[in-house]
Amino acid sequence: MPVKHTVNILISKYGLVFKMIAYYALSLLLFVSIAASIVSPIFGSMFEEIAATGVSAQISQFFDEFLHGESSIVDTFGAIGSTFNSIIDIVRSNNTAVVNGLVVFGVFAVLYLFVVAMSNLVCSDVINTFMNSNSRFGFTSNFIFNLKRSALYALIYLVTYLPASLVVLVLAVLTASVLIKLGALLLALPVAVLLFLVLQSLVLTVFCGWLPAVVYDKCKVGKALVEGPKQIWKHFGYCWMSMFVTMFLSFIFVVASTIFTFGVGFIIAFPTAVVAVKILELVLYYNVRGYKFYETEKMIADDKLSD
Repeated sequence: MPVKHTVNILISKYGLVFKMIAYYALSLLLFVSIAASIVSPIFGSMFEEIAATGVSAQISQFFDEFLHGESSIVDTFGAIGSTFNSIIDIVRSNNTAVVNGLVVFGVFAVLYLFVVAMSNLVCSDVINTFMNSNSRFGFTSNFIFNLKRSALYALIYLVTYLPASLVVLVLAVLTASVLIKLGALLLALPVAVLLFLVLQSLVLTVFCGWLPAVVYDKCKVGKALVEGPKQIWKHFGYCWMSMFVTMFLSFIFVVASTIFTFGVGFIIAFPTAVVAVKILELVLYYNVRGYKFYETEKMIADDKLSD
């Protein structure tokens, strides 16, 4: 039932997905522009040295000769390899600039994740307003209203949830690499994906009550990180299974949308999955606490769980 409620609410509030897309895109554009303006002078001399090697013209010439039968594939890739070796030498001679540039990009990557995380609380509050009173709370006005809470949430998010998710990702990658080394090539990807979905759904379930406690029960962000999950823990197995099913369906949706649209569908599919998870968190919290909620504008759900 929670998954069904999630789908119905997602359909009712699908406009929120496009607002999330716009938020992600504008934030990314802003940070990339600023980072590029800072990094450009750092890498400027190195790029000039690489351009002076005539690498683009050389590679074009190599492939042109190969296509006209003037050189073999071995000679062609050998010449390209030699050209790239000269580029690597230039990069090594500018290792200080490379390190500084990577540090700048790293800092801006963390800042971007911080800004993206801020949207999670806004998204949850917009959904909660609909579920609680069938009312609307604009994304932009909600962002301004919750700016302080969103910033605090994002800061805690970066040092709690994000590291846990990175550990899950590393474990999945290590599992795949071990299976590949053992010769189980066909099993590597599906096992790694399944492990990731199982563990990530566990992580999401652990943090499941955090945002709902903030937006519904008006708990302070730090206190909600303790009080919210306490409520979910009462029915942890039920909540985890619902989260796993949602994660599994979201994964299929994102992968299928990406493949069949040559990557374009990912732009819509991923934010859709993010919003779906935020809706499910609220649905589970409402169920555990015994709250009724609007599933659509004319339908009220009441799925109180017995203690």
